[in-house]
Amino acid sequence: MNAHPREVAVVVPVHDEEDLLDRCLRSVARAAAPVRRAGTTVRVVTVLDDCRDASGDIATRLAAADDVVIEVDARRVGRARQAGARAALERARAHPWLVFCDADSAVPRCWLVAHLRGAGEGAHVVAGGIELIDAHLRPPAVAHAWRQRPSRGPEVYGTNLAIRADALAEAGGVPDLAVGEDQALWDVLGLTGRPRAHRPGLTVRTSARVRARAPGGFHGYPDGRQRGGPAPPARCTAS
Repeated sequence: MNAHPREVAVVVPVHDEEDLLDRCLRSVARAAAPVRRAGTTVRVVTVLDDCRDASGDIATRLAAADDVVIEVDARRVGRARQAGARAALERARAHPWLVFCDADSAVPRCWLVAHLRGAGEGAHVVAGGIELIDAHLRPPAVAHAWRQRPSRGPEVYGTNLAIRADALAEAGGVPDLAVGEDQALWDVLGLTGRPRAHRPGLTVRTSARVRARAPGGFHGYPDGRQRGGPAPPARCTAS
């Protein structure tokens, strides 16, 4: 069993998310608290990607002393994630774990503890699952169809992905893609032989919006019009 990381950087790419960013960053701060109490440094790196709304004000207001807010003009989530990873590494005092979460998501209190448990068990990358916030915007059949569609392997979401810094470097960084950078990174790490852990029971709650930011991703999946029930809470399990 490997030792737990002494330093963690949570990278949050943002593009005009003033309605959801406050909830996201507050949930990350709650998840960071038990990790910090255990002696691990946690730094949140918020990456403002061509934001034209109040996202920057929100990120600055909620930033703790060691947190970082940077601005980029990428309009590509892969490039924004990599910019955040680079900023985290420039400020790191140890070899950090990089944990990615999107601004339209909210994480459970056990989120970082669970990701670091995977690190302690020897994984170099840990991928979790998602649940939908405001699920009435998407009927249950749509989410079910997404999960049941043909796939080459485990579903990987950039909003719930953790990776060792040296593993990310060996993979060549986050792929510079507008969509699918998460799955591409997972696949590359498989080719390098890095140990991977897929934990679908470790979930974050993510927006069910119907106007997709990345049409090839989950939010771009064909929409329906039936009203669904509330989303189950984000959770952490051993699965």
